[in-house]
Amino acid sequence: MVRQETERAIREEIAFLGKKRDTLIGRRRRLDGQITSLASQIKQLEAVLPQEQATPPTERTRAPRRPGLRPTGYTLLGTHYRTSTFKSVLVGVCTTLYELTSTDFRKVLTDGLTRRYFSEDYRERENGGELRKPESIGNSGIYVETNLNSGLALHLCKTVMGLVGLDDGDFAIETPES
Repeated sequence: MVRQETERAIREEIAFLGKKRDTLIGRRRRLDGQITSLASQIKQLEAVLPQEQATPPTERTRAPRRPGLRPTGYTLLGTHYRTSTFKSVLVGVCTTLYELTSTDFRKVLTDGLTRRYFSEDYRERENGGELRKPESIGNSGIYVETNLNSGLALHLCKTVMGLVGLDDGDFAIETPES
């Protein structure tokens, strides 16, 4: 009797893992298609730009060393975004990554950081929430802490990118001095 239950549990686990594998394969195919589509859109847009403007973005991903220096934009996965605050860099990176990898992105809720930077609770800490200044990440139902200094905001961007399987080379921050 115990052996039959064990065999049944093993069969159920095998079936579950097979479904999970199929889901991951499908997700990879969708992402490959999205990456190919984005790459072709980038090439089309670069062809329209004059040659002197089509220079690659700066590789700088560290926070600027001068206090008060604001970003002018950032590049994520080959797409350039204009912005003027590190808060909008963080929210923009998180929103884009959620749109591309919504299932993997949910790992931010259990990423093991010592402090909570992501929550599904929209309330501010004063009203019983977990975050001081929560900002919505697209339509994900997840909120990110935005009461951060520039270095921590960029560190959080890199951490989230690592959780969804991207590396630092897919992200560059631009400042007036870069």
